[in-house]
Amino acid sequence: MEINSINLSDLELISYNSHCFNNVHFINLVKDKTDDLSILLFSNSKKKLAIIFGVKNNIISSPFSAPFGGFVQLSSRITIEEIDESIETMIKWFKVNNLKQIEITIPPLIYDISYLSKIENSLLRFDFKLLKNELNYHFDLTQFNNESFIDKNMYRNARKNFNIAIKSNLIFKKAICFKKI
Repeated sequence: MEINSINLSDLELISYNSHCFNNVHFINLVKDKTDDLSILLFSNSKKKLAIIFGVKNNIISSPFSAPFGGFVQLSSRITIEEIDESIETMIKWFKVNNLKQIEITIPPLIYDISYLSKIENSLLRFDFKLLKNELNYHFDLTQFNNESFIDKNMYRNARKNFNIAIKSNLIFKKAICFKKI
């Protein structure tokens, strides 16, 4: 697996689906909160993964100014072996650059259960320690189609709060992190 350092403008050329904290627009907003911004691109014959991190006091952090960061999947199909190779390559790069610590907080599994489970598994097998685990409290709206769903699938307190929200004329809206103007 090859590793290349790229700059933020190069990241815009890479199309990917990720969470908003690995978005170029968000990184531009917070890049001044780190001593050095680095983006590593991992590839073999194809681009596989990237990671965006900040360097401060010889510690690399992904994220450096957000709830979570982690690896950006650049290929729709990535094997656990390719993830392992990327992490192994990153560790070698880390040692060559005399950095003293790597901190990576991956998103909650709801963002992509299969992919993030592979990332978590690889990190643990490479002796990364789980210091915190980002949890996601969510309500799956894909099955939300009638009132009986609320009665059957929500805890009493959640039903109560949901009904208060409805009586207050609150609505559900799809949220986006950034919109290019």
